[in-house]
Amino acid sequence: ARLARSLTTAIEAGAPLDRALDLSLAAAASPELEACVKRVPLVKRRAQPISATLNGCPGIPAELIAAIQVAEQTGNWSDSVGRLGQLYEDGF
Repeated sequence: ARLARSLTTAIEAGAPLDRALDLSLAAAASPELEACVKRVPLVKRRAQPISATLNGCPGIPAELIAAIQVAEQTGNWSDSVGRLGQLYEDGF
């Protein structure tokens, strides 16, 4: 939930993709997730979609990857990733 909500906030605030992802990783406080993302070189993280960087990382459900892909295509982070984060917080 924290990853989804913080990613939405950072992207909508205009943070660059790599910085938004770093802020979200800090909010998620998951060493396994952070290690997975850090295995991807910074140059690649800056160039590829966030969904590609997070795909296959531990603790990232398929529906979150799908919501991120929708947000990447539409630019609407609140109604996809943000809403899913809200559902996770509510115990969905």
